[in-house]
Amino acid sequence: MTAALSLCFTTLLILSFTGEGVPQKLKGPQPSFVPGGKMNITVSQGEIATLPCSVRNLGTRQVSWKRLGEEHFLTIGTNTWVQDSNLVLEHAEWEGGVTDWNLVIKEARPRDAGTYECQVIHTDTIKWRIHLNVIAKPVYRPAISLEGKEFVESGESVYLICNSTEGSRIPDDVDWFKDGDKIDKAKFPQITITKFRLKKERSLVSELIIERGKNTDSGTYICRSSLEQIASLDVTVLVAESSNIKRGSGSSQTTRPQTRGENRAVTFTFVLGNPFTVTLLVALTSLLTFNYVTT
Repeated sequence: MTAALSLCFTTLLILSFTGEGVPQKLKGPQPSFVPGGKMNITVSQGEIATLPCSVRNLGTRQVSWKRLGEEHFLTIGTNTWVQDSNLVLEHAEWEGGVTDWNLVIKEARPRDAGTYECQVIHTDTIKWRIHLNVIAKPVYRPAISLEGKEFVESGESVYLICNSTEGSRIPDDVDWFKDGDKIDKAKFPQITITKFRLKKERSLVSELIIERGKNTDSGTYICRSSLEQIASLDVTVLVAESSNIKRGSGSSQTTRPQTRGENRAVTFTFVLGNPFTVTLLVALTSLLTFNYVTT
């Protein structure tokens, strides 16, 4: 008897909210749904799912949420009619007679997928339907990578980028090492390190920059995640050798010194070219020969 009375009381209460069973003629501006809502929403398992419903010119009427295929209401007005702490109704009022009645599922589960109906309750019910898709949660596995140029010209920038993920969460930090020594401002003042997080990819990205690379910047660079995963890269800064020949020239000029034999040949030609010198040379030769014989 008590259960029957309770059921009767609940039914009357719902009817009082919905206006069902009490035929009435609508007066004033007709309620309507505000355009721009999504007809299909897809979220990953465990994410927040917000089903939007905005109504203009609602007046004193009530808005309710139902799931197609189920008899009971999820919400009526700002009241939740199911014992499910995962469901929340977000209500807000805006200028121009617009009110929001968004149904929020705080942590979407596969069983929450389906078609939901937001309706303005009166004799001629106005309905707005949204289909919710809940897909499997993406699988994130711990990973780390290090990218950059292995060979850099002297004076050019050395740029390395480390991307690290710990699977289901973003890493707390990433450490850098050069030839086994941890990089910090005291030991490596020429090195700049930046870090930023990518929420969607659940990764931590760190950049290492040396604006003007030198030969001493060559070495093995390592980035290490908070899960002790490491990635390494050998970097060589190329230093060009000095040369007297300019790069890009098609030829070079050289001066070859003359030999002693060439000097004698020139001198002999010059001497024989003068008649007086020839006569003097013959006389000197005869005199030397005579003195040699007499001695």
